[in-house]
Amino acid sequence: MHVSIVIPNYNGLEVLKKHIPSVLACMRDGDELIIVDDASNDASVAFLKTEYPQIRVITHVTNKRFGRTCNDGVDQAKHEYVLLLNNDVAPPKDLIGHVLPHFHDPRVAAVGCLEHDSQGVASGKSVARFARGMFVHARAASQKSGYTMWSTAGSMMVRKSIWQKLGGMDYAFRPAYFEDIDLGYRIWKAGYVVRFEAKARVFHDHETTNMSTFGDERIQVMSYKNGFLFMWKNVTDVSIFLSHICWLPYHLIIGGYRSHGLLILGFIQATLQLTEVMISRWNTRKYIVLSDREVMKKYENLNRSTYEQK
Repeated sequence: MHVSIVIPNYNGLEVLKKHIPSVLACMRDGDELIIVDDASNDASVAFLKTEYPQIRVITHVTNKRFGRTCNDGVDQAKHEYVLLLNNDVAPPKDLIGHVLPHFHDPRVAAVGCLEHDSQGVASGKSVARFARGMFVHARAASQKSGYTMWSTAGSMMVRKSIWQKLGGMDYAFRPAYFEDIDLGYRIWKAGYVVRFEAKARVFHDHETTNMSTFGDERIQVMSYKNGFLFMWKNVTDVSIFLSHICWLPYHLIIGGYRSHGLLILGFIQATLQLTEVMISRWNTRKYIVLSDREVMKKYENLNRSTYEQK
């Protein structure tokens, strides 16, 4: 079982210099490394071609943003199992050996890793629920191996055939945020599962690219926008969607006040993409096999059975 490693890059020269050696060290004979450069204006491409000619470098002429950059890398991958890593992630030598065995289970579409950041916080396993008309997501209190609602795109392995069946990451969430949450949720609704492996430990220097590119306020607006788009695209249970509509005035008034207007700006930007996200919603219908409530129930039952076995 060979693996293709895909790393999206935008102006990441310094982090590439820092982390490429550890990425190469975790590869085995037959694996490949693809770096997709999203029209960087630093010396990233020249550095890679000069220092690491064995790496496949795909270059974008124009900036296509994170989701499409990942999609292009997966599409070009030679192998069925694709490890997505951010350019600011340092993997250990044994990473692939901990993740790959999960794919012996044909239900598994993706596996996430345990990420440690510069503050010593461990994350990677997620939980979610519908509350006050929104999809509320958070870091799981327990970061033990099991099932996760989604795996972060910064360190996850995916089954290419299922990725392509589901359409990969949705460009509607551009420029960034929620692409991996959306993908994970669609995996569950399509009847597959997402696993989390705590032994697959990586170091992730979070927000290296996005914080320097967008800044804190724009990142918040992007997150609000994509939270609304997620609901409009994915929720098919009538009662949950009606709850979302009923809670909208509360979020716009109270949330808008507390966020100093950033939530309202995110909502406005989301409405401008309403036609686009409705097309995405229509396109997902063909592979949905579980309702929203069934997804939540299945996730809870699988995690409960995992803990009981341990």
